[in-house]
Amino acid sequence: MHRGEQAGSLPKITLPAATSRKNNDFSTWMERCEALLEAQDEANYLAKKQLAAQVRAYLANCAETHEKEQIFMRRRVGEMLGDERYEDRAPSSRNSTNKSCYAPVDEDESDEEDEDDEDEEVHPAITKAKSVKQIVKQERAEGLGMTADELLQRLLTRKSRMPISKRYVHKLLDKFVKVWTDKFSRCCSLVPDVAVPWGGQTVVVGDTHGQLEDVLTIFLAHGTPSSRNRYVFNGDIADRGPNACEIFFLLFAFFIEDPDCLVIIRGNHEDEEMNKLSSEEGGGFHEEVLQKYTGGVFMKFEAIYKMLPLAAVVQKELFVVHGGLARNAKSNLSLPFVGDIDAGIVSCPHGGCYPLCLEEQVFQDLLWSDPQEKLGWEANPRGAGIKWGPDLTASFLKRTGLKWIIRSHQLPEGKRGFSTHHLGLVYTLFSASNYCGTSGNKGGVCLLELRYNGESSRLVARFEEHYAPALEQGKLLEISQLPDIAARRTALEEAGAARASEDLQKVGQLQERAILHRMAGRVVELRPELWDDFRKCDERRTGKVPFASWCDILTSVCGESYPWSLGGELWGIVGADDAKDIPKGQRDVDYVRFLRRFEVAVNKEKWVGWKTILMKDAYEALYCFSALWHELSWSAHVGKDHCKEPTARASYCSMPWPMPIPSSRDKVTPSLA
Repeated sequence: MHRGEQAGSLPKITLPAATSRKNNDFSTWMERCEALLEAQDEANYLAKKQLAAQVRAYLANCAETHEKEQIFMRRRVGEMLGDERYEDRAPSSRNSTNKSCYAPVDEDESDEEDEDDEDEEVHPAITKAKSVKQIVKQERAEGLGMTADELLQRLLTRKSRMPISKRYVHKLLDKFVKVWTDKFSRCCSLVPDVAVPWGGQTVVVGDTHGQLEDVLTIFLAHGTPSSRNRYVFNGDIADRGPNACEIFFLLFAFFIEDPDCLVIIRGNHEDEEMNKLSSEEGGGFHEEVLQKYTGGVFMKFEAIYKMLPLAAVVQKELFVVHGGLARNAKSNLSLPFVGDIDAGIVSCPHGGCYPLCLEEQVFQDLLWSDPQEKLGWEANPRGAGIKWGPDLTASFLKRTGLKWIIRSHQLPEGKRGFSTHHLGLVYTLFSASNYCGTSGNKGGVCLLELRYNGESSRLVARFEEHYAPALEQGKLLEISQLPDIAARRTALEEAGAARASEDLQKVGQLQERAILHRMAGRVVELRPELWDDFRKCDERRTGKVPFASWCDILTSVCGESYPWSLGGELWGIVGADDAKDIPKGQRDVDYVRFLRRFEVAVNKEKWVGWKTILMKDAYEALYCFSALWHELSWSAHVGKDHCKEPTARASYCSMPWPMPIPSSRDKVTPSLA
């Protein structure tokens, strides 16, 4: 790392120039990348993403240059050999949004034409939904092996973690891409319009995060998706929970049978970089897919992410977005601007070797932002997006003609399923009850209906909360056998209340462990400051301080938001004095032993895993480029004139080949100093 460059900062040489591909330049740049990964803040998520973007940008630059010079090489070799096989032809595109990694599996389907039903005329502002007949649904699901209702029943009866068959999954994903493309990609809209059906309802669902029991509870309480019972899933289906795959499959199956029944909006967790984090770090979907299926299935999910819209407009008055508004909401943010964003390149832009342009910044803000009651906007502590105030909300709604906003992305306060901001103009909706098994919160949905008063219609919203029963107990299967929705809702409320009381004690224990874990982290982080204060209090150098002084020092150094007195009791750090009549606050605490109690243990394999994979991919890609050059160079040598020019052009990179590829068995000692 160069002098004056702080740990954790990005290398200044962000993209090696195409004209300076010397060995020393490239190796210096890669060494600085390695130094960044070995810094103290290597675990910082955004720094990793920025470094990954730099490497990807370098490889993309190499690939672009290679494709251009490959055409030139083919021309020259063809001229020398007189062989038409080397004619000039453009390489296949790698940036196809919808078909980049899809190879359909046994896809033999024909285009179906929807039957036209004559509907009685109502007010022009009201959309009368067309119900899809059962026989049409079966025809559309033909070739998959089972219908959406059959898949729903299978998930209700499943008591084990056995995944859905791989053959069905591949067919389902391929067919979903085709049906979704036919419906949305023709207009290339990232902000689709969703109409509330007359006589039906539209259900807005917030974060579910792989909690299948919540999705099944919502379907049992409010009905399955259909043209008269539409759903809008507001992102963050992936990560954290164990059954995100099954949620996606269920939604895809219903969409294939009736493309008007639901819309899926992209969330910040519909992102390959987030998915590859561990579940403890907020990810886990990549690991879930690999445990159940293969990497090819995850690649198809990545391509589907890039097809999903960034927001939706319901009945021309409700704006549904996962995160929130962008930083230009007060000036020029509009629906056409969002619809024109090129969202098919990456799942979410995060910067790297270049600053984000306005479109990319808006893209990121829509997925990551949070509301605040203070005017204006400021940087978000999450590290991405912003915290926007009510003035931005008012300006955006006035400019677009919309009336209010529903967003998700955040667990509401008070263990509720929804919360309100900006004087009722913004609502936060969260549908995963007992989030991650530690929150004890309720999940919520928003039910939208149309009321017609003879001259005009108005949109009526109603928020409902739930607490999902456990899927393994079979309660949901029993409830699904009840005849009507009213009976099912009553049974779901009773089962949810019973589970909530059971989880109360478990949640308390888990929260207690989580708090103690955070307290221990603060102790490790501020150990030098604690040592200085303990030594100042211990004038006789006995290595002990009174328990009351111990609590005061921890409160002043580590923060007042933690229950240090309770932590001391649970950790058992109070000395066992012979005189039991001594008050607890006057008992001595061995602070030397206490500070040595907590140490940082680094899992070497996990610590170097990401770094090894990144460097391995970079080296392998560059090695493949060199191998292709050598092959073309050899073909030129066997020509008529043994032309030397292709050999000279093929050696444009003086990097020695083959390059060593890092292995997971290599011994790497991380430097935490």
